[in-house]
Amino acid sequence: MTVRITEKNFKLFEIEEEFKRNFVAVKWTELSDFNNFSLRMIGDALRGPKSQHFWCDGCYCWYVDEKQSHEQCVWMTRNGNAMFEDLKDHKLYLIQYV
Repeated sequence: MTVRITEKNFKLFEIEEEFKRNFVAVKWTELSDFNNFSLRMIGDALRGPKSQHFWCDGCYCWYVDEKQSHEQCVWMTRNGNAMFEDLKDHKLYLIQYV
């Protein structure tokens, strides 16, 4: 049985500016194959189907616009939480699975 993960499987909770420093990303060298696979699955569910995607320092990233001026990404914290970050708007969200 194959289950397709979609954007509907997640809730995003915005992290306030004063608490962002508490969320530290895992170094790319510490990510397991399972972590990489999970980040890609989450990223593919959140990004547009035709957006250009890539890996950058352990983050699964993509461009929202054709000019490549608006970037978003997902990454993992040291304690295993998946995070969504909008790099243009400087917003950080905790991803909760539903």
